[in-house]
Amino acid sequence: MATEAGGWLRRELSPQHYYRVGLTGFAASMSSAEAQRLGRMPGVKAVHPNVTYTPQLDAGPEWIGARDIWDGPAGLNSEGEGVVIGIIDGGINWEHPFFADVGGDGFDHTNPRGSQFGLCSQAEVLCNDKLIGVYDFTTGNTNGRDGDDHGSHVASIAAGNRIAGGLEFAPGIIVPINASGVAPHANIISYKVCVADGVDGSPGSCSGGAILAAIEQAIVDQVDVINMSLGALGVQRPPPWLDLIADTLLDARGVGIISSLSAGNAGPLPNTISSSGNAPWVMAAGNITHDRIFGQTATNLSGGVTPPPDPLVGGGLTQGLGPRRIVYAGDFGFPLCGSGPAELAIGCNPGDPDPLTGASNPFTPGTFNGEIVVCDRGNYGRIEKSFNVRAGGASGMILANTQNSLANIASDAHCVPSVHIDADQGDDLRNWLLAGDNHQGLITPLGRVQDDAFANQLSFSSSRGPNNEIAGIVKPNLVAPGSNILGASADGGGIAFLSGTSMASPHVAGAAALLLGVNPAWTPAQVQSALETTAIPDDID
Repeated sequence: MATEAGGWLRRELSPQHYYRVGLTGFAASMSSAEAQRLGRMPGVKAVHPNVTYTPQLDAGPEWIGARDIWDGPAGLNSEGEGVVIGIIDGGINWEHPFFADVGGDGFDHTNPRGSQFGLCSQAEVLCNDKLIGVYDFTTGNTNGRDGDDHGSHVASIAAGNRIAGGLEFAPGIIVPINASGVAPHANIISYKVCVADGVDGSPGSCSGGAILAAIEQAIVDQVDVINMSLGALGVQRPPPWLDLIADTLLDARGVGIISSLSAGNAGPLPNTISSSGNAPWVMAAGNITHDRIFGQTATNLSGGVTPPPDPLVGGGLTQGLGPRRIVYAGDFGFPLCGSGPAELAIGCNPGDPDPLTGASNPFTPGTFNGEIVVCDRGNYGRIEKSFNVRAGGASGMILANTQNSLANIASDAHCVPSVHIDADQGDDLRNWLLAGDNHQGLITPLGRVQDDAFANQLSFSSSRGPNNEIAGIVKPNLVAPGSNILGASADGGGIAFLSGTSMASPHVAGAAALLLGVNPAWTPAQVQSALETTAIPDDID
């Protein structure tokens, strides 16, 4: 076909991908005029643009009830044994213990397909009986390896092995965990379709042509579940019956493969579900919080003329500090710890990805002298605020929500030891700082904090319905934990904390794998029905 098309266009075409399963066609570079001309060639049904897709970015399995199936009675229990999940994303870190042949619980995986797939025959691609396939549909010559955390993170949420003990988040910061993916005994095939953009946690751009090729390969490989934490928005969002990716996912469903997609991160506006998650034959997952934060505490509070608040428990991924004097940034003229346009970068040091420059910093050197500075939330990036107070001479930060700011608590790798607290705690702290002097306290090192009050908050960025393309089809289909989720990083045995509907979708994919482990003959419709009709309704706004 490509040869005939080249003859029609009077030049040789160099297809990047051929499609022979769900579609009959190919992907190749051409001008818009050539595309229009090719559309008039006899036998050509349609010519579609190559749409660019983007990513939609431990306690989660417990929160969604996975343990009820893990520990169910004989014959009704499953951890995903024998189920294969296809991860269409940014590649995978095959060296991570989340993807080892033998998990931390001693479970020795078996390859249910009996053979390995894709690039596993290459010496540098370390497949095993857990990770049974690796493909690379990009042009980056990376052999399917993850370059920016996202693909490995998503795969570990869906089906990462059990891990106990501690993993390194950053130099000197060990996160104590007892974690696993939702279906820890399931098998994984990784399909790399995204190229890195240099920002941790984001695989950058993902070619629609590569995604189509990956879905077709997943059909050929007979995976049981597909997870695709990718989406396109705006003018790139066609109705599902004109969306080639949605159409190919319908072919996948027709052969028994259930697909979980991220709903998108374009909230809180309505009708923002990304394609191809708006299709009725896939499940689109929205992002809610769960009950765990890896957090820190501001404690041993003393000084002032009124009784100090109780210990302030919140989010943080930093080392401890203290005791130090505590001051309020508002007393220095800048309660938000910023001035002018926000940078919204995340790197604390020049060599970090996406480094901050201090463009929004209102504090001259020497403004502070080693204090812990209280910053109100709002307008500026959370890490940006810690960068600014550090530049002003502070040693630590307490980031305090206000009654008018976002309500969630985030665990971030700040530039100084920090803790992020909610609005009620923030009010107590600010009121205490109003009177007297010599307010003191310390920030504890990183630890695990669980509280039901943290859970079931819909992320501000999570895309909302309704699904205007098809009236009567509810989107998103489900919500699942997607905020501050612990998962595998792209390097060694490290971890990353990422947020977004990208992290919610693999919770749903893993849940589907658990159900298939108990009911291997179930159709995609039965799995989807079971998940949706047993989900717990909540007043999520």
